[in-house]
Amino acid sequence: MRTTPTYLILSCLLSSSNLFAEVYIVTDGYKILPDGNVLEFGGKPPGKLKEQNLIWNGATREVRIAGAKNEVVALQVVIAGPASGISFSSKALTGPSAIPASAISFHLVGYVSFKGQFYPDAAVPLKWKGVSPFSIPYRVPGLAAIPGQKVGVVMVEVKIPKTVLAGKYSSVIQIQGGVKENLNLKLTVWDFAIPARPSIVYDFNSYSSPIPAVTTESAQSVPPDARGSHQGRA
Repeated sequence: MRTTPTYLILSCLLSSSNLFAEVYIVTDGYKILPDGNVLEFGGKPPGKLKEQNLIWNGATREVRIAGAKNEVVALQVVIAGPASGISFSSKALTGPSAIPASAISFHLVGYVSFKGQFYPDAAVPLKWKGVSPFSIPYRVPGLAAIPGQKVGVVMVEVKIPKTVLAGKYSSVIQIQGGVKENLNLKLTVWDFAIPARPSIVYDFNSYSSPIPAVTTESAQSVPPDARGSHQGRA
């Protein structure tokens, strides 16, 4: 698989005691429907996406994602059901400096109904009470039961500390319960960082910006977690 040398590379070697097709990985840009089909494919099956995609090589069971210091990088683990008692855990990343296990977070991708179709929307932290361990089909308080659900999806996020040293790191993510998997993480951090504060006026699918204008004074007052809004939408 071709790699880009100016990125953080997260290499996950996946060893499995389950069938090949039961677990595969995609980027956080795909919307996996509860029947296992892919919204971006017009609601059709994933096909070869299971075998190989931008970050996933099913033959070698390896996934690579890219990022930088002070960035959150993510991937989605797609798990075929039915299965029960599924839980995720991780260990600290070891390498040139310390990256705690808390830098790796897990979120169950929930679905909302719109015009008779369920779409992925909510990302519910597995650490919340009543969420983990989970089953496929879902039986999570607050999430609607989904008729015909065939897959579950977990969003895995790695928050790379701004002060971490460049270099190679390793860790293990374990999936336990009805599906048993070990993901061995090989993490290479490149020596550049994403700024914590915005420096431009921006809009993300909105009709106004939380930053009215960027001046020397106003830029200093922007909160580090400022995000685009949906102001003006009915």
